[in-house]
Amino acid sequence: MEFAISDTDAAVRARLTSPPLREESLKISTDGIVRGRYLLTFSRRALLPGPAARLQALAGDLGLDASALMPHRSAANAIHVGMEPGNRTKLYLEFPPPDAPTPHLAFLAVKHDNRINRYNRIDHLTLDQQTQRLRDVVPYSPARVTALACLVRAGGVLQVTEDGSTRNSIDIHLADAAMTVGDLPELTALLAGHSDNLSDIRHMKLGHFACGIGRDGTAFATIYFGGRRDP
Repeated sequence: MEFAISDTDAAVRARLTSPPLREESLKISTDGIVRGRYLLTFSRRALLPGPAARLQALAGDLGLDASALMPHRSAANAIHVGMEPGNRTKLYLEFPPPDAPTPHLAFLAVKHDNRINRYNRIDHLTLDQQTQRLRDVVPYSPARVTALACLVRAGGVLQVTEDGSTRNSIDIHLADAAMTVGDLPELTALLAGHSDNLSDIRHMKLGHFACGIGRDGTAFATIYFGGRRDP
């Protein structure tokens, strides 16, 4: 099913009873820098009344099969919708630790081709153990150097895997670190070989930084920034 982002965005917002948070992101890989990606975040209460039916309808708006998410909907305290160029949509459930369906599970997501992704907290590991996990997951690169430097300022750390593929990454929460995009260590090295130097967003608040190996076996890094409450 083909979507225009503006139409899909409008369909999602029409199902909500309160405005979502919006956070921008960009992805850096051998294919270049992809902008125009963002997440919408809202409480499960924003789907009242009838949150189950609204969640199912929202998944339909996104062209996604939410059957893997529906059994866990009542345990979620927040929902995230991801949109990006190329008709790629994503739907995430976020769980508070006491209500996670499995130990350490923070997010359960279905993505545009209906692959299931699992975001597991690794905050229970020591900093040394998190460092080793990051080294095991992310090949040596400017992205790994950046992530290692960010670990000491992390508000939370996730490991992300995908059912049925070798996708594996580390996601570091930095929203409470009072950093901007321009403060990212090794940013110049991260952007080497790309024509976009991110000059227009370097002043914007950093949300989180992720890096790892995609399902196609190539390395990537993602910068999330500019979180705000949409009107």
